[in-house]
Amino acid sequence: MVTSRMGACLAPRIVAGSAALASLLAFHVCRTPLADDETKWSGEYKSALRLYYHSLDFAPVEVELFGEFKPTGSEPVDPEHKAVLHIPRAYLFFVDQYLPRYTERRVPDHVRTDSITVLMTYPDGKPLSVHAKELAAERGISRSDAIRQLRPVRYEARLSYVRPDWPWEENLRSQRRSPNVRDAEPFEGLAHVVSVLKEDYYYGEPGVDEFVEFRCVEGKNPFLLCEATARIRSDLVAQIYFMDFRQYGGRSFANERIRALRESICRFVSGGC
Repeated sequence: MVTSRMGACLAPRIVAGSAALASLLAFHVCRTPLADDETKWSGEYKSALRLYYHSLDFAPVEVELFGEFKPTGSEPVDPEHKAVLHIPRAYLFFVDQYLPRYTERRVPDHVRTDSITVLMTYPDGKPLSVHAKELAAERGISRSDAIRQLRPVRYEARLSYVRPDWPWEENLRSQRRSPNVRDAEPFEGLAHVVSVLKEDYYYGEPGVDEFVEFRCVEGKNPFLLCEATARIRSDLVAQIYFMDFRQYGGRSFANERIRALRESICRFVSGGC
């Protein structure tokens, strides 16, 4: 799990259902001030656990995403059902079960996992690592400074497999009826509840919005990212982190960003979207 040393966190939550879905929904990322991005992107792997990849390599990696693995961690529970991507190595930031210290800091050519995290920028869909290198060279600044300057257009997306027949959206929306939340003022027509942990939840309208749910810390903090949950394909879902849509263009901003990300990801999905 990606964690931070400071700042507010979005706490985990689990919806009843398959173990794979529970794992997806329990995952959370703490978002912190820009200085933490500099640490994460220094190129020296200062993170104590050395979780992250920072490749500039465009060679494709074959990724097989499964819903759940056996306790040994080596074999999927249901090997017949999976999503397959052929994605350039430069996009891969975190690969569950493949820590850099065990792979010589290079994602293998073929991985079997239950999730990957990719980083890219809007609207071009470039790998963030590559875009940062280009910007640093163009402006004569450090890579860390380039990462900070790209923050308004960066995405972080965690991709996971989910069974196409699983009522994933319905389960997520059912949390609006949880005793742990209270109704709040809608935002640009989006249903809005606040949890006891002081998190704002916004729910997209089926057939209208690109996302099922948005989760942000209560109030507006320019240093923290919001989390959108969206379906990429019938068997592929994403948790997407980017700038707080309430401060940067509202509902239309959120929909455009997620639409662009889906188009970028679908280029790499075997069979398309």
